[in-house]
Amino acid sequence: EALEIAQDRYLEKSFLKSLGIRTTPFYKIDNSFELELLLKQKKKQFILKTRRFGYDGKGQVRIKNHSDIKRNFSQQLLPPSIAEEVLDFDKEISIILARDTKGIMKVFEAAENKHKDGILFSSLVPAKISKKTQKEAVSISKKIAINLNYIGVIGVEFFLKNEQLYVNEVAPRVHNSGHWTMDASNISQFEQHIRA
Repeated sequence: EALEIAQDRYLEKSFLKSLGIRTTPFYKIDNSFELELLLKQKKKQFILKTRRFGYDGKGQVRIKNHSDIKRNFSQQLLPPSIAEEVLDFDKEISIILARDTKGIMKVFEAAENKHKDGILFSSLVPAKISKKTQKEAVSISKKIAINLNYIGVIGVEFFLKNEQLYVNEVAPRVHNSGHWTMDASNISQFEQHIRA
């Protein structure tokens, strides 16, 4: 059930919105006509992402104007997608947590993530964030895990902008921003997943 939601970006963002969790504004896009209309109405930049099968920046295109649409999509064809308003965020952080069959949750230290060409390059632990932001990120992550009735390790990526958190992605699995746990923790995210 968690995968059904998390493997489709539109379902995932809609699920988060239904829980009152902040995300960047998003729009369901099924063809380039809808994208052109959105660009005309909103007059903003968007990241167009395929609803399914995208990772590490794959299946993503930045759309600034109509020529970007024409250059990337011939004959009005594009896969089912989601257009997200571009957020000039201050940093990206992630929370890795585990939830067991009894609902007990344990959380690793928040990581601050840096990317190169859309791929995670490094994670700084602990993230340079306030205690308030850390507490809020953990609270949101727990809310997601509980509402998915999730068992195992789950990763939640956030954008931080002016001390406001926006959920970017939910990963119902061990996550690359938690690989540091293999070297820096007495229990890695992989071991924690099996224990949960």
